[in-house]
Amino acid sequence: MFAIAPLVNPFERDDYPETQTLEKAALREYLFPTTVELSEPALPPGAYVLAWMPAFKDRELLELGALLPENDMPKTPVEPDEIKMKRAGIAGRLIIPGKEHLLFLDEDGNAAGVVTLMDELKLQPEKSAKHDLALDLVKHRWIFRLKLPGKTNKAYWLGFAIRTADNAAMSEGYWVGDFQPLRPAPGQAVDPWPTGK
Repeated sequence: MFAIAPLVNPFERDDYPETQTLEKAALREYLFPTTVELSEPALPPGAYVLAWMPAFKDRELLELGALLPENDMPKTPVEPDEIKMKRAGIAGRLIIPGKEHLLFLDEDGNAAGVVTLMDELKLQPEKSAKHDLALDLVKHRWIFRLKLPGKTNKAYWLGFAIRTADNAAMSEGYWVGDFQPLRPAPGQAVDPWPTGK
């Protein structure tokens, strides 16, 4: 389950409305909130906070303890910086230099999983950014587009893709909800970004 929530305590009030509403709906409709294991990023079911990570250069990433693809390794060695490494929380994670990423943070604030963004985070007119969810039936992945508040009449927009560990979960009939299935035309691959990105 993906839930987009503000970074405030939702239980500051005494009546816990979110919990009561969810519980009543589950008891009435027999729909129980669940999560599924992911293969990309490789994560067990659970709750994660999503965090945007800007693009870093190869040497900066190595200082933070990240792993790089072999062809992106610099010619001269770089030692990790213990203080930066602890603060960043991406040690041991594969990061592609020059690309923006989305981090799946665990309860300790460390990156339990990482995916490369499909498009750079950008500020654009609010009307042109929207929440969207699609099941890519060609590449067997979910594509998320998230609209995040920006300044007046503007919004940030980002997109990323994930895969579930269960291949059966990558079929259209496995899910209910408001998503669009992306199917290829005969002999063609699906373009998940109709805008050309």
